[in-house]
Amino acid sequence: MERWIEVARHWGESSQSLVGLSTDFSRVSRDLADRLDRPSGPPSDRSMREDLAGELRNLAGVVEEQMRTLRDDYLATAATLEELGSGT
Repeated sequence: MERWIEVARHWGESSQSLVGLSTDFSRVSRDLADRLDRPSGPPSDRSMREDLAGELRNLAGVVEEQMRTLRDDYLATAATLEELGSGT
C-alpha cells in the first residue's frame, strides 16, 4: 500500500503540472487563432488563415476537455490519498 501511495502522489504532481501546461497551451492556441483572424497579408491567404484559426480553436477545445478529465481523476486520487492519510 505504501508503494501505491508513493506512486499516486507522484502521478498527482505530474497531473497538476500537465493540467497547468495544457491550460497555457490552450490559451496560446486561442490567442494565435485570434491573431490569424485579423486581416493581414494578401487576401488569397485569408482562407488558409481562417482554416488554421479554426483548427487551433478545435485543438484548444480538445485539450481542455482532456484536461478536465485528468483534473477530475487527480482530484479523486487526492481524495483517496487524504482518506488513507487520515486513517479512515
